Amino acid sequence: MLSNHACQYHGFAFSSSGIKNSTAPQFWNFWRWKPTRKMVNLGGRFMDTISRRKRSEVMAKVRSSGNASTELKALKLLRAHKITGWRRHLPLVGKPDFVFPAFRIAVFIDGCFWHGCPRCYRAPKSSRKYWSTKVERNKRRDKIVARSLRHSGWTVLRIRECELKKTDLFIRRLTRFLVKSKGS
Repeated sequence: MLSNHACQYHGFAFSSSGIKNSTAPQFWNFWRWKPTRKMVNLGGRFMDTISRRKRSEVMAKVRSSGNASTELKALKLLRAHKITGWRRHLPLVGKPDFVFPAFRIAVFIDGCFWHGCPRCYRAPKSSRKYWSTKVERNKRRDKIVARSLRHSGWTVLRIRECELKKTDLFIRRLTRFLVKSKGS
């Protein structure tokens, strides 16, 4: 039961007398979510009516558009600290996010979930076996790509998504790699 005082939640005032929109009258019914025809209500839970195999086929056709948010954050940091000489989308093994061709450094920005960060990764509750093999496969591929690039004379730098939050640490680590390879 709600108490007599109103509490704010996304611009709405909830009280025992009902719900009143306090800020944006044009969006008053956003909370009235209705299920689509493809879903069935199971007592508050919604189930997909498409078979598991068909859903898998549909989802397999969805292609990733890159780790845009982390990559863009790194891009902004490089520009803000006036670090130059990098390129994006060079056709190298493993498709590095940033490449410093003059220094032969390939920088990969890895998402904590997809690459199994030891600090941040939390396995999903459902399909544990699938996700553990998926993340392990990604880690294995990362090692193979790094080894291949090193054999070709490249230095590989892997930055995790959580490391981007500490901007000074990221910039210091990157500049250390750049200075070290400049001296070589």
